[in-house]
Amino acid sequence: FATLKRRMRLTCIRYVGITKASGQVLLASIAFNMRRWATIAA
Repeated sequence: FATLKRRMRLTCIRYVGITKASGQVLLASIAFNMRRWATIAA
């Protein structure tokens, strides 16, 4: 989670409501994992 906050700039949640906020965290996690996979695969 600390990596998401630092590298992906996930310091504040934009949306109101647990569903939308968890969706934002989920999308940030997916983006982080895709960037990590691209780095490892290349």
